Amino acid sequence: MEVNLLEDLKTSDQDDYLAFWDTVYKRAWDNLVADVSNALTDKFFVDLKLLARETSEFLESVNSGSSLAGVRIQVDLPKYARIHIIDVEVHSEADYESPDFEVKIFRDDAQGELLLTASGEVSQGHSVIHIDTDFEACELFVGYDPSQYSIRKTENKHFPLDWIRWSKLECVWPCFLGVGSVKQVNGGGLNVKFLVYCSVEKFVCENLNLFKQAFLWRIGNEIIIERRYGNTVNCFTAMTAERAEELTEFYVNTYQEKLDNAIKGHRITEDPFCFNCKNSVTHKTIVP
Repeated sequence: MEVNLLEDLKTSDQDDYLAFWDTVYKRAWDNLVADVSNALTDKFFVDLKLLARETSEFLESVNSGSSLAGVRIQVDLPKYARIHIIDVEVHSEADYESPDFEVKIFRDDAQGELLLTASGEVSQGHSVIHIDTDFEACELFVGYDPSQYSIRKTENKHFPLDWIRWSKLECVWPCFLGVGSVKQVNGGGLNVKFLVYCSVEKFVCENLNLFKQAFLWRIGNEIIIERRYGNTVNCFTAMTAERAEELTEFYVNTYQEKLDNAIKGHRITEDPFCFNCKNSVTHKTIVP
């Protein structure tokens, strides 16, 4: 692919061809994942949401500790599942607008890798910091510094489950082939709302070698769409309607062929939770 083609297809609000490429690449990736998801539903029961929880209930007392406090979440994830943290709720005794209230998410515990820092305005009473982020780690610590904020303590929220062990500070329940758990750390202070879901994107990422040809043709198709419907007019975009239809049909058909070949034969036995194989049932109608 020539750089000149990408450069001449960029729009007026894009600085260079790399900005155009990023847009096309992301759109091709999103469409590939969506097409793989649709194709897999013919062969598998794709259970998108496996688990949904909120971790904590607020107490009357304020957390006056000096070490990082919060909630530790542990889930033995199926191979193609992710933890999605929706938001974090706090009950504050004061307003925190500048600087904002800051939440940090670590792998494993407070000494682990820092995965995300999020912040938001907090008013006296209940407030929510939106996270809306996926994580592939099986253990996460969602924490804050109680020495900087006046936040109420928390205890574990109780659900009617078949608990292995439950207390106000730590609870453990059966989860997939292992266990899940929530633990209040150093007095807690956060109510974390999260879910565990099956990610077709993770499946495609970890098997990208099987989908790379389809992905390349999907990128080509997105460039054809830009050539055909973009607002840039030059020697790369000027073409007859017949030529545009011919190119579109060629790229779409080749992409579909590569995608079908990539998906054909998939058993995905490594993750029976996210991909339950549909049993084939045949029948024959006999007319008397």
